[in-house]
Amino acid sequence: MAGNLKRRIMKKIVGIINMLCIAILLYSCAEESVGQTPVDNMPPQNVTGVQVQNTPGGALLTYTLPDDEDLLYVKATFILNNGQRSEVKSSVYTNILELQGFGDTNERLVTLVSVDRSQNESEPLEVKVQPLEAPIFGVQKELKLEAAFGGINVTYNNPTESNIVINIDVMNEKNEYVSLEKIYTKAKNGVRKIRGMAAEDTKLRYYVSDRWDNITDKQDITLTPMFEERVPAKSIEPMQSHSAPVDWGWTLNRLFDDNTTTGYQSKADGYWPAYFTFNVKQGPVKLSRIRIQQRKDYEYTHGNLKRFRLLGRNDYPLAGAQIDNESNPEEYLKWEPVGEFESIKPSNSSVTTNEDLEYARQGEDFDIDVNMPAYKYYRVEVLETWSGGLFMCFMEFQMWGRPEGFEFPK
Repeated sequence: MAGNLKRRIMKKIVGIINMLCIAILLYSCAEESVGQTPVDNMPPQNVTGVQVQNTPGGALLTYTLPDDEDLLYVKATFILNNGQRSEVKSSVYTNILELQGFGDTNERLVTLVSVDRSQNESEPLEVKVQPLEAPIFGVQKELKLEAAFGGINVTYNNPTESNIVINIDVMNEKNEYVSLEKIYTKAKNGVRKIRGMAAEDTKLRYYVSDRWDNITDKQDITLTPMFEERVPAKSIEPMQSHSAPVDWGWTLNRLFDDNTTTGYQSKADGYWPAYFTFNVKQGPVKLSRIRIQQRKDYEYTHGNLKRFRLLGRNDYPLAGAQIDNESNPEEYLKWEPVGEFESIKPSNSSVTTNEDLEYARQGEDFDIDVNMPAYKYYRVEVLETWSGGLFMCFMEFQMWGRPEGFEFPK
């Protein structure tokens, strides 16, 4: 009897649970239908009062939205210079459409339609736009290519901060132009340095393009890079690091080992400005440029150098703990200024972009004034790091130039 009673009770419990599940399911289905817009075949009204503001390579359209409850978005359709049809959509929560990608200043038609939640489209409305000159043409007009040590410098201004590509081609031995460098940037301005070129007359061709296949006219120029050679790492002898004692076993010699995975780090409690000294064993060298390799995965942070100065001399420097203008002015004044430099972030943004990372990871070059004399001993004074901390940490310090008394190849 007791067993039968238990079975009957269990059946009732299971039945109640099943009924509750069905009720919950029905309620959920009912809830899902609440607020859904019914499908219909009635198209919405189109926008009205369209105002056109022509912009570089595009236009801004403002308008009044129709009073349709199920309006979803407004769509603009137009043809780009490459013949492709382009669409831009703007949600019901705004009354602005931004058009981009035009490669000339010709007047053209843009078709506007309103679209509702049933994907019905309104009657089309055509408006005329006449874009201003596309950003690439302004960049091309001010683009400057100049001969530099070991290559060329490319200086650009991009006031609209548009995504552009600066294309540099070089003529090869078959008298054909081939790609030398493509500079992808949206920075407002900058200087890119192309190295590894021979000191000979070099025919170059340059132009600017964008992601819509618009390109400027191609310009030809002949430049002759100035001769330089790398100062071999084995010719650089680190000396006492003075105010910058070693931390974490990252010794000074690791700055001069051609290995970007190892570097030098000073103690955070070291004297500031921190500095270190090194000797060029082969004799005085007239420098053309130096290169700093930041610590990977810590770009623009940590102890990477932001501001520093380079000093030089030819008599043996006094070793000591604090050799500066206050503690030992006579010794300090024996150092001659070579240059003061500042590391840059191309985007100039608080957020590090892919362009910033690429720039840092290829090594940042700093050009030396061509009028600077040759020195045997050099000293780096670190004035500021990217983190603002009182220590430095970076991976490589490389130098290019030519020995004292060097004669250029004929």
